Amino acid sequence: EQWQKFYNSEQTGEVLSDAVYARNVTVEERFDVKLDYQIFNGYTAGMTDVKTALSGSVMSGGGDFDMIVGSSSYVIPLIADKLLYDLDEAQYLDMSAPWWFQYVNETIRIANKQYFASGSLNMLNYAWAVVMYFNKNVAENYQIGDLYTCVQDGDWTWDTFSQMCETVLTDTNGDQVYDWDDTVGLLSTDDYMSDMLFAYDCEDTTHNSDGTVTFNPVSETLLTLNERLYSMMQSDMFLNGYQHPDAQNADYTPMIAAFANDRALFMYHRLEFTDSEAMRNMDGYGILPAPKFDQHQETYMTGVVSEISGIPAVVPNIEMSAIILEAMHFETWKSVRPAYYDIALKTKYTQDEASGQMLDIIFENLSASFSYMYSRMLGGYPGNKLGADENYASWYASNQPKWQSALDALIETIQED
Repeated sequence: EQWQKFYNSEQTGEVLSDAVYARNVTVEERFDVKLDYQIFNGYTAGMTDVKTALSGSVMSGGGDFDMIVGSSSYVIPLIADKLLYDLDEAQYLDMSAPWWFQYVNETIRIANKQYFASGSLNMLNYAWAVVMYFNKNVAENYQIGDLYTCVQDGDWTWDTFSQMCETVLTDTNGDQVYDWDDTVGLLSTDDYMSDMLFAYDCEDTTHNSDGTVTFNPVSETLLTLNERLYSMMQSDMFLNGYQHPDAQNADYTPMIAAFANDRALFMYHRLEFTDSEAMRNMDGYGILPAPKFDQHQETYMTGVVSEISGIPAVVPNIEMSAIILEAMHFETWKSVRPAYYDIALKTKYTQDEASGQMLDIIFENLSASFSYMYSRMLGGYPGNKLGADENYASWYASNQPKWQSALDALIETIQED
């Protein structure tokens, strides 16, 4: 459903689906092509099907597919199978244009090659951007102050955020246990809490001039982040949405409902929650970027899981594939992205101009993690234990040789060409 929403929607009268439909028609008519989407369902469940289809197309020389779009960690393993074209070699792609995400693209490079790139066509980077929601009722009841001004003045830091979480903590029902019947500072899930690694721009790898990538020793920033997350997630101020008594199979609905029912000041999770029924109907909420690490951090960073685009190694016409890929990113940036902003803002705070300004801040500085995007190639992800293990430094150090060895082997495979 999420893929259909952003890629192959029909004209329905609804602003987002109509924008997607219009984009497709514009590209088709301008270049005299027909867009035929083949959607492979499932994440890990679909990985084998995608590889089989793409391998058959490339190895046979048939060129059945002109481009590919997918979630980074699920499709990046295709690089090792030499199924992707180096986008650096393609004409008609302007990676410096505003419809491409430069930071993500710099991060995803390997062996001085650009097998995948991310930009506006990859709309899940907008929908799954990890943002900090705040409940306006709770903020007002506890006299939290103007959070938008806090962001704009550069004062929205971890210390400010954690102090606010502590301020609202209330044993609402008086049973001396903090749970889903009380008022807490933060709702999230443990996997999304680790995305603070993106927000703090904690680079755990270094891209070297020769195209190799090196895992860094665990940094003081990373250790401090782990201490902060561990302290927060072990405290009464935090509730994990996966542990809600009504949550089953990673269902976020009970957590969202708790937030909408004024059970927390903040919720740190995906932007697409704005389209949930509970949040559309709640009294009011706002959207903020993740807090800065401290006052010295220059910009607010927003983590994205990073949906990415590429061109198969064998296509009928490489020039046409590149032209259409560029056009799809441009047309999405021009028309579909603004429509999604409208969707995200169609709530009780529609008239809240500051929310739109916050989204601009959020999408001006998207951040991605090389180690996350390549995690399936490395046999693990350094963010997995963030906030969950007090001895994070030891765990990181014990796994670093394994990650580096797998990465070196991947780069060697690529450089064999």
